[in-house]
Amino acid sequence: MALRMTTKAARRVKNASHVAMWLGALIVFVGVGSGPWIALILTGISVYATAMGANLWGLSAAQDAAQREAEAAAREGPASTVPLVLFLRSFDVAAVGILPRIWSSLEILGEVVGLAGGGRPGNDYGRFDPEEQLADAIAGYGRFVAIGNKRASYGAGKITVSDEDWKSTFLTLTDTASLIVMMPGPSASVEWECSTILRSTNLLRKTAFVMPRAHSRLSLLREAKSLLMLDTTSSLEKTAWRQTAEFFMGDFNIALPSYDSYGCCFRLGVDGACREIVALEAFTAGLAGYEKHPRNAANAGFDVEEIWKLAW
Repeated sequence: MALRMTTKAARRVKNASHVAMWLGALIVFVGVGSGPWIALILTGISVYATAMGANLWGLSAAQDAAQREAEAAAREGPASTVPLVLFLRSFDVAAVGILPRIWSSLEILGEVVGLAGGGRPGNDYGRFDPEEQLADAIAGYGRFVAIGNKRASYGAGKITVSDEDWKSTFLTLTDTASLIVMMPGPSASVEWECSTILRSTNLLRKTAFVMPRAHSRLSLLREAKSLLMLDTTSSLEKTAWRQTAEFFMGDFNIALPSYDSYGCCFRLGVDGACREIVALEAFTAGLAGYEKHPRNAANAGFDVEEIWKLAW
């Protein structure tokens, strides 16, 4: 069981171990290119393996802290004074379990030493897990929660509800949340959530939509094709986005941005027009910058307009 830590402390562990992983990979790279020097290579691998273990431990500790915060949010409800960020997503699109995390960590080593992954389709983009990145940006300022499916991903604390209570919980949380982040996908439940948001000016005003980056999830079939140098240009995310765009156009006459393999974050105006498109990294940086701004120190909530200004 992970040591009880705050989300902020767990984030520091993850960030420090991630830097150490790159250091270990760099040591291996120098060892491979210098003879090779077996002792240096083994040292680098040891540093890398230790750092990867610390990274996964920090991930687990952060999730435990997020779960405690989600339970507190569920208990306190609208009476809570801590700003709430609600993450809505298609489980299929957002799922990033522990095995994909390990695979992604190993790819760092491959990219640095040229043993695997360097320049392969999918790795050029740099993996970006929106849920985890958002959790890191929000940690210490607000509570980051999602509804259902505890083990599908890491980042937001998961509030599990019965099928009968799901819609009422959704309505309560969307009303309470200072900010809503929606990563839509082709599922009936997410389409209902999108419909509810699109029909409410208040909810739409505080909602940011996320287009996921290509190859953000592990696909054994895709990785096998990459090793065999076969075509991997059609990503799982691209296919899901096309289906989502068809729903938005068919039911609401709203044209979503064309799929971009780097992903993005954007808002929809009350007229349905897409506006303020920013990079995923820029949006999470805007959230992190908002937390650090002196006038926001009182945890009074998220000013959505200011977050978008910081993202630009």
